[in-house]
Amino acid sequence: MVSSISVKAMSSNYQNILQIIAPADDAIVIMAHKCCHERFLRLTARGPLKFFRHDLLAAADRALRVLKKPRTFVAPKPMSLLARRVAASPRKTLDNKPARSDISSKSILTGRPLEINARLLQTTPKEQALTEDRFCCEILYRIEGDLIRFDSRQELLDLAGQWKIPLFRANMLIAQIVQSVRHYQLYQPTDRERQLNSQLRNMLKNRHRADPPGGQGRLQWLIITGIMIVFTVIVEIFLLLSQN
Repeated sequence: MVSSISVKAMSSNYQNILQIIAPADDAIVIMAHKCCHERFLRLTARGPLKFFRHDLLAAADRALRVLKKPRTFVAPKPMSLLARRVAASPRKTLDNKPARSDISSKSILTGRPLEINARLLQTTPKEQALTEDRFCCEILYRIEGDLIRFDSRQELLDLAGQWKIPLFRANMLIAQIVQSVRHYQLYQPTDRERQLNSQLRNMLKNRHRADPPGGQGRLQWLIITGIMIVFTVIVEIFLLLSQN
């Protein structure tokens, strides 16, 4: 059921939404959010995908709030009345025996055994439709141009299994989204989107040059290599002197 889906599972791979690799600083996250906003406007410009515009833009804003580093101090919540009483007299609270409940599988009001309707445990058509709408948003998060990468498709199928969407239905939804993007020619980025993507690429390049991957490990390797060379030279000099 939709209500049982965790917040983490419901699209909250925020890097997939903004299509960036974590961790990233605030400037890159903000620029990626701008690119994502333009991309979602393009994907929902025409056709049936217009239905998802509000959800996509809201997801982009949520990803921006989550991925940006917090800059404000969050004050702790005040203690509840029960917590204050426990803090005032902890020994008295520990001495009290735990209350035992006599409620079993009977109704509290009537005292008769509860009869659980099996239909209540099943997903209703409305809930299934909401789940599929969220799955379509997950597809749109991962689409690149008019294609979906193989690893992204595998992630979608795994997610469909978690959300109880049949495999055939999941593949059909993926095909429908891709076909809609191709039919309405929503895969061509706008001029503003190209400019923002170019700025984002330049920011990523500058960050890569400033902080190259594996720089610390490379420095340690050079230091170890230098020590080994110096040690080898000292041993060679010692052997030559001993021979003379």
